[in-house]
Amino acid sequence: MNLLIFQRIDRAGGGSRASLATTLGALRESRPEWKLNLVTCNAGPFGKKAAESGVGHFTMAMPPFRKLWQRPAFGLACRRIAALAVDLKPDVILSNEWVTAPHALEVARRLEIPSMSYVRDFAAVVRGRKYQLHRMERLLCVCESMRQALIGVGYDPEKVRTVYNPVLRPVSQAPDEEILANIRAKAGVDRWLLYLGRISQRKNQIEAVETLRHLRLITGERWGLLLAGDAEEDYETELDQMIAASGMDSVVLKLGLVEMAGWLFDLAEAFVMTSKSEGLARVLIESFLCGKPAFALPQAGLVDIYGNIMSSFVPTSRDPTALAAKIASNLSDGDLLRRHTCEIKEALQIRHAPASHVASFEAAVRMD
Repeated sequence: MNLLIFQRIDRAGGGSRASLATTLGALRESRPEWKLNLVTCNAGPFGKKAAESGVGHFTMAMPPFRKLWQRPAFGLACRRIAALAVDLKPDVILSNEWVTAPHALEVARRLEIPSMSYVRDFAAVVRGRKYQLHRMERLLCVCESMRQALIGVGYDPEKVRTVYNPVLRPVSQAPDEEILANIRAKAGVDRWLLYLGRISQRKNQIEAVETLRHLRLITGERWGLLLAGDAEEDYETELDQMIAASGMDSVVLKLGLVEMAGWLFDLAEAFVMTSKSEGLARVLIESFLCGKPAFALPQAGLVDIYGNIMSSFVPTSRDPTALAAKIASNLSDGDLLRRHTCEIKEALQIRHAPASHVASFEAAVRMD
């Protein structure tokens, strides 16, 4: 099997890049005979790491497709990628995100081979046709509820497959001493919540801070919140203003982007997620794999993680007060919380194991 994979932006962080990195690693280990090549718009840490593992890495322009005035540049870029790909002789072109699905489709058309795309975001259910998803030979959905949603709006069930991401327990290593010193300097905090993800409108950390505020009021305990991730500048300013206005600046700590963040899960008592939308939230899975309970505001796709005990971790409304109450009530019954956490962990370990992923991935990308 010879795969050419498109990933537009090459930078550290990001759930879709993390999932692709784990996929590439699992394929290198389980399918060493496969030829894997990666195209990104820029040279960065993701492509460098892929290349070190034996994946071919090329940088090519992938300009936007959506607007008519962008089409000439789009077409020219796709012709250049196709010229490169001729020598690579791929069997399939796979877009890691739906934003580069049009590029995969056009290059595959020129080479007369199948085009495929991962679908990692429920926004694709509404907007996917604008990115040509309906024309792809196959779509790889990261959870079954996303597959069902696409089928529900008219996508061909034969073309839409569920391929759960491979997820490993985050590596626990010696903590970053500078970051750990900053955490210990927060003298007014005894227990920590963790939110790992880019500080952004979509990740919605403002409601995580609101959840913390209500949790402190409900329990009377000295909870704090660790925010790990890089940031969108405008939203970070808005978040900082909200933290200061609510008087929470002494119990909320921004850590920046933390590589190898397993030790943060060890430090925190629970994980919290207040994002507005996800595909299949990798960080929730990682939290359970670390044996830590993860609580979230409701959104599509969570049933694929929590199963029939979702109500123990997810409130019925997107109200931070309700999320804080859910956290407080669960932590008050430690035995039940540990049983539920262990039950979810065991199910996720099986479904998101690299071997399980490789089997479903191979079944999806092979067209015979």
